[in-house]
Amino acid sequence: MENAAQLLRLYGLRYKGASRERAFFKCAVDKGIKAVKKAENKLENIEAVLAAHMVKEKLYACGIATNRFDLANDGLPYAVIGNDLYTVSNYINANPVSFAEPEAFMKVVAVVAKMHKVCRVSDVPLSYSNAARSKASSFCVEDIYQKNVRALREYKRYVHKKSHVSDFDIIFVDNYDRFMAVLSEWKTSVKETCREQLECAAIVNKNICHNLLKEENVLIGNNGELILTGFSQVSLAHGMNDLAALIKRYVKARPEDIVSLEELLEVYGKVNTIGRDETRYLKSLLLFPDKFLEICHSYYSKRRAFTPRAFESRMETFIENYEFYERYIGSF
Repeated sequence: MENAAQLLRLYGLRYKGASRERAFFKCAVDKGIKAVKKAENKLENIEAVLAAHMVKEKLYACGIATNRFDLANDGLPYAVIGNDLYTVSNYINANPVSFAEPEAFMKVVAVVAKMHKVCRVSDVPLSYSNAARSKASSFCVEDIYQKNVRALREYKRYVHKKSHVSDFDIIFVDNYDRFMAVLSEWKTSVKETCREQLECAAIVNKNICHNLLKEENVLIGNNGELILTGFSQVSLAHGMNDLAALIKRYVKARPEDIVSLEELLEVYGKVNTIGRDETRYLKSLLLFPDKFLEICHSYYSKRRAFTPRAFESRMETFIENYEFYERYIGSF
């Protein structure tokens, strides 16, 4: 790792060696093993690191384990060398939790519920409050609906004009009516919620949303303790956004002994109460076909980064899982 010794001196540490992990460098120092991560853009990520640091410290104070940032000699949770921004934390020798294991996943739901209940960070960077307010005020159900409906119609017209259709085109056309109906159902559902009031209240109360609750960001220690990591996209938002994403990832894991949605909400509600308005909002979030739209938009974009076959595989897997997902949330 370039500049490793120089960087670690800024933390009062003596560098001994390093190895490359998937998303960070594992560095041996005189005080143990550290995880060193480089941010992509210094200016854009300073406030993101500060927000993540504040959230992690709040979680730690409330008894929720996380990979806290080390403080550099100047007292900041990051260090800058040239145009590069780095964070340093203790290396955690733990494995990602498996969402397919019901008992483990229920522990994740309980920890997330506690995070939503206790994590209110009053001194989060101003830009985060401004960004959250801007997002809340610019949200328009009709605009989102019409934008995606127009895109799907354009894709369908494009397919019908092609002299040769791909396997992806066939899958898309076969499911076109289905997801147009899902979008319509989502529009009706979200209009029946108190979304704006809930999100505005979350911003005022400085409620934190993790936004990346996937298996690799929830580790399980040797003692069975869950450790929350991956706070790079933390924001001010209502916790139902996290819970909806978590449920979608749970269903995607296709556990053999699946926990019902009612049981899942009961576990969450015992820690952080869910009212009728929150339940309706959660339902609308679960209905939105974000993954279908994402795959379609990416495939029919001229800037797509994957091969057509990769997209076909993604869509096939999604459609297969969606049958199961529809049945799962059907109890709502």
